[in-house]
Amino acid sequence: MGFFGTYCGLVYNDCLSIMINGWNSMQWQHGEVDGRAVMIQRNVYAFGLDPAWGGVNNQLAFANSLKMKLSVIIGVTQMTFGLFLKLSNHLQEGDYLSVWFEFVPQLVFMLCFFGYMVFMIFYKWCINWSTSTLPDTPSLITVLIKMFLSPGTVDTSAQLYSSSQGQAKLQLAFLFLLVLSIPIMLCVKPLLFTRALGGRRTSFRRGSNDHHKRIYRRKHAETTHDEDSEHSHAHASDSHGQGHKHESFGDIVIHQLIHTIEYVLGTISNTASYLRLWALSLAHAQLSEVFFGKTLRSTLAGTGATAVVMNVASCFMFIMFTAGVLLVMDVLECFLHALRLHWVEFQSKFYYGDGRAFEPFSFAKLLNNK
Repeated sequence: MGFFGTYCGLVYNDCLSIMINGWNSMQWQHGEVDGRAVMIQRNVYAFGLDPAWGGVNNQLAFANSLKMKLSVIIGVTQMTFGLFLKLSNHLQEGDYLSVWFEFVPQLVFMLCFFGYMVFMIFYKWCINWSTSTLPDTPSLITVLIKMFLSPGTVDTSAQLYSSSQGQAKLQLAFLFLLVLSIPIMLCVKPLLFTRALGGRRTSFRRGSNDHHKRIYRRKHAETTHDEDSEHSHAHASDSHGQGHKHESFGDIVIHQLIHTIEYVLGTISNTASYLRLWALSLAHAQLSEVFFGKTLRSTLAGTGATAVVMNVASCFMFIMFTAGVLLVMDVLECFLHALRLHWVEFQSKFYYGDGRAFEPFSFAKLLNNK
């Protein structure tokens, strides 16, 4: 967290609420055009946020937009990595049925929706809007909403590329793949599992039917019976292929429906949940700005012996506020939210925690077994 916090400080170009010009001096400058205060671009700043944004009236709006987009990029990248960890689990288990009809549709759904959004973020950053020939500067949220509400058409408020027809065809293809991935996740595996449980073989892998039989026997046992410890012990043995030899097609469909709905809705809500990174960064920056402005900044302009005493006192207050609030309370809050993102949003993509039913240690059972 300390390393990543330092990295984010370099990206935001902020240390103790002070903008730092540490890379190059040729960047945006304050100027006037027709009597209006504007930002005049001299060159591109080497790394991070341009220090010329420090102190301007729209600094908060610009920094908020940047931090929100960075949070989405980090979230989509981490969740996509979680899907590839799921792929490694399927490959290790030899579960090629889940590779083709679970991992692939889930990856298509992720990339055609949020992967496309991340691409548009980078693409929009690369456009020089001062010389662009596009009729308007589109909002990415508007582009995504109209991609679903009016497929096949792109008006001027949602045009991001030079060719509106090409953008319409591209978004229509993404929408088709996105919608197609949902019934594949929902229907294909239950149909093939029903064939496998009925005794007929599939051609994905030798012994794969037995593997899927064990999975669904265990799932069926865990979700339909929870009466006493003896039943729990029996359910653990079911994971090795004993008992519950016949599951109904409805049970299998309901189980797959739950997983499909959980993934589709979870992908949207999980991506939105990564916006907590943006909120924490905003709160941290604003607290730091307030502490600096109410202590050091208010006394640095003074002169004389009284000003020296006030500077020492304000410096002590600033250090105490920074250490007590920003380095203790705020860092703990960031740690808890980051832990939650790892456990819920990230690990839910590949970790199921099925395991075996817990059996407490008992001397009586050991003696009875003898």
